[in-house]
Amino acid sequence: MMQSYVIVVSVVAGVSVFAVLVYLVLKIYRKREEGGTDAETKGLCPPSIIVTSSSPSQSKKKLFSPAQRRATSKENEEKVAKRKKKERSVWHPPKKTKGVPIITATLVQPTVVERSKEQGGRGRLTFTLHYHYRYASRRSVLLVKLDSAQDLPAKDDDLLPDVFVKTQLIPSRKRVYISKVHRETANPVFNEAYEFDIEYPELQQQRLLFQILDYDCMSRYKPIGEVSVRLAELGTHGFNILREISLCVYISRPQKESSL
Repeated sequence: MMQSYVIVVSVVAGVSVFAVLVYLVLKIYRKREEGGTDAETKGLCPPSIIVTSSSPSQSKKKLFSPAQRRATSKENEEKVAKRKKKERSVWHPPKKTKGVPIITATLVQPTVVERSKEQGGRGRLTFTLHYHYRYASRRSVLLVKLDSAQDLPAKDDDLLPDVFVKTQLIPSRKRVYISKVHRETANPVFNEAYEFDIEYPELQQQRLLFQILDYDCMSRYKPIGEVSVRLAELGTHGFNILREISLCVYISRPQKESSL
């Protein structure tokens, strides 16, 4: 009899405990649905974090994704280009890169009438000028590229000349360059480059002189002609020597007999 009583009491106690636990669990669940447990509201434990697409970390990742970054940079570049186009002044027109300007001798030296070989013409000389500052060596340089000559006259005995060119700045005469000799040709291609160290104020007072000569190992060199370019006058004809310009100039009669 006593054993059956103990069993009944144990069963009733177990059912009561189970009912209490179920009640507590249901109460906690309802409180979480309503706004969190007492522990969360009182700060006894950290609240639950639910990450969504609108969370700061997720939006940041979306903002700086590679595709979004490329699209944003492209939009910014287009906006900057449009703004610069609107703000462009009439004093800064767009650069023209259609080709290299070519001028004749009549713009940079006394008038030389173009003549054929039968009329005693002396041909043409093609060269390139560029004045710039070299930051590595910290010096200002006039770069002269001697390209070629065309339609040079023959010698008195109708033989083709042995051509070479003497290049210098007048009146400084600090440096003189002499090209290679090109044998028996009326159209020599030199393809040589020369450098003159000179400051810009002094450059405006100089004259670039090319003397075209006929080489003769047995006697005095015979002058074929010369090309003289006053550097200060290039700007008056719309040519900026600070940018590379190419000139094709008629060869004129030498002012005086030149010898080396």
